[in-house]
Amino acid sequence: MGMQVRGKMKKCKVCNHMCKNEKALNAHIKKYEGKDKLHNQYVYSNNLIEGIDYLECKICGLRRKRIDLHLKNFHNMNNISIEKYKKEFSLIKLYCDNSLVKFKEWANSERKVYSNEWTKNYGRFKNNFSPWNKGRKNVYSKETLIKMGKSQAGRIITKEHRNKISNTLKGVPLSENRKRKMREAQKEKRYSRGYGGKRKDLKNIYFRSTTEANFARILDFKNINYKYEVDFPLYYDNKIIWYSVDFYLEDINKYMEIKGYCQSDGNYPGKKKVDLFIEQYPNKDFEIIFCSSQKWKDLTDKYESLIPLWENGNRNIKRTPELYKLEVN
Repeated sequence: MGMQVRGKMKKCKVCNHMCKNEKALNAHIKKYEGKDKLHNQYVYSNNLIEGIDYLECKICGLRRKRIDLHLKNFHNMNNISIEKYKKEFSLIKLYCDNSLVKFKEWANSERKVYSNEWTKNYGRFKNNFSPWNKGRKNVYSKETLIKMGKSQAGRIITKEHRNKISNTLKGVPLSENRKRKMREAQKEKRYSRGYGGKRKDLKNIYFRSTTEANFARILDFKNINYKYEVDFPLYYDNKIIWYSVDFYLEDINKYMEIKGYCQSDGNYPGKKKVDLFIEQYPNKDFEIIFCSSQKWKDLTDKYESLIPLWENGNRNIKRTPELYKLEVN
């Protein structure tokens, strides 16, 4: 294929496609390999000499500098090997003279000598080779740790992966630093979500805590229709996140959120999502009930004796599962 030079640009004479350089032009030609006869025939211009500048493949007529690579990359699917090609066409020459000259120049250059010295001294088959990170401690800066944490945000871990992690950590003693962090985390955790599970007295619906299950029993006792965990999209940091409101009371068109113990500074789990929901859905009738509030204590005092399967510290789905779980035959 002929080439016209416009600065560093190369032009394909078959389809007038402009390429940045000769390497890009060869990649462009390779797209049509075996598909377009014009691109196959005019890979190199007629001004070049066969045998010196290119060789022509006797199978497809494609002109290349090295026929051995062409057979390996293009005719490999047809089971045409180099030896079979030589016998069939009685040829010995598989690459043009110019490519051979360039290869000899590279073989005698300092780069080839340097690569040979490197393979002798640091080759991967040498037993005395030491990797570049040998003895290096995994010490990361705060910025790197933040980036690593953000990259893992939203990652879904399957049960199989969790089981593998737990099996690898079985019998491994905890370090003092790890124990200290666990103690600090327990001190900051001032609330409890209770026990999640399916209750047979609540139509076998999965509730995430005993408090939510008891609130659902109050609604059933008062014959109020409700939906559990209604999802709403929230816009935060140029992204869409989802927030599930615990209860939607259909009869009075009201949304209820049941939370654990609120901390002394006013923070509680999921506060950011709740604030976004109130900001982005101002027309919704929304109310939060905390376990530590006087309102929940009044509800407990009123309905605990009226509802038979009310859950408390002594009777719940974990301690007395026979009362709440369905029997599996």
